[in-house]
Amino acid sequence: MSGYHMYLSFNNQEQVIELPVNPAQLDISEAGNLQSFDIIGLGEVNAIETPKPAAIQFSSIFPISPAPYVHVPPDKLLPPSDYVIQIRSWMESKRPIRFVLTTPTYQMNLAMAIEKFTWREAAGSVGDLEYDLSLKQYKFYSAQKVKVVGNGKAEVKVQKAPQARADERQGPTEYTVQAGDKLWSIAKSLCNDESKLIEIQRLNGIRNDEMMNELEPGRVLRIPKK
Repeated sequence: MSGYHMYLSFNNQEQVIELPVNPAQLDISEAGNLQSFDIIGLGEVNAIETPKPAAIQFSSIFPISPAPYVHVPPDKLLPPSDYVIQIRSWMESKRPIRFVLTTPTYQMNLAMAIEKFTWREAAGSVGDLEYDLSLKQYKFYSAQKVKVVGNGKAEVKVQKAPQARADERQGPTEYTVQAGDKLWSIAKSLCNDESKLIEIQRLNGIRNDEMMNELEPGRVLRIPKK
């Protein structure tokens, strides 16, 4: 599966692991959200609500040593237990991770919550670990302020935070790479949107294996307009 790469990252790419062996199958579940109501004279009608969060499930292995089916370079291949420790620590943090999939034909970049992670020693091998991973799409949200006023009777009012003024500034069309820059950080700082990294990649012909690494300083990149 040359050209297929899967990454899990945490805290704005502070911690990144590339899955060393691509799964044989990637299950992506996307479901609508229908609410049914009975209306006199019409019977049952359906109201279409916001779609439910997408779910991703796959199984693979963490190999103990390089092999033809392992596409991570030997110097970047971690011991199987290190992958397990890393994923467990992300679960314990109670914070979302990011799932990135790059292929020759399409890309995915989603904020996800780790719903379930199981692992076991692979049968017939010494040291390889098999694992199953279930992810569910995470939607960022923030609590609203609640103001309680009472004049003999308790009343709760929800005070919404003021809506931020839209940023109408025109983003730069070119950017010179600085030392330590990565594609995601450029997308976040210049476009205010990490998902723009896919568009920047396409505009500049950046290879999939360069996406998670530091870019060469001095390189001039074309940046999409907002």
